[in-house]
Amino acid sequence: MIFDLIKKHEKSGVILLSGDVHFAQFYETKCKSLTGYNVPELTSSGMSHHVDSFFKGMGQKLLPLVTPKFWSASDLIVDFNFGLIKIAKTQGGDIEVNLEVRDHNNKIRLAKTLSKNKDLKFNNASTQYSKMCLTAHSENKVIIQINHYFEILVIKR
Repeated sequence: MIFDLIKKHEKSGVILLSGDVHFAQFYETKCKSLTGYNVPELTSSGMSHHVDSFFKGMGQKLLPLVTPKFWSASDLIVDFNFGLIKIAKTQGGDIEVNLEVRDHNNKIRLAKTLSKNKDLKFNNASTQYSKMCLTAHSENKVIIQINHYFEILVIKR
């Protein structure tokens, strides 16, 4: 698992990039013990088609059923979109990463700025509860998903 490699080699600055899901969203691990910091992920895809082009406008309602809120770090963007990454070195020597999701009109729909030294720095002390996080994330995937469905179907009604 990629989280094991980050932790084993004490790697700072990891950002996951993914696509081909026909929507856009930011995610993060939500448990620093897995990796030493909350590893962010940017998912972006869909300049040729998106979820609503398959589900006739129902994508915004269907996606929350299969995208657990536990990992989510932003709203879902169900529209034509692309990701843009800007990396710059700051005056103080830090590295700043600006992640954006833009629509077909080049309008920014999601944005997040991360500092390598502040947000993406491996901290070994943060890994002390990794077994608890692994239990919550790996062995209880079904429970997390059932909780997610319960929240959508019962609590939000």
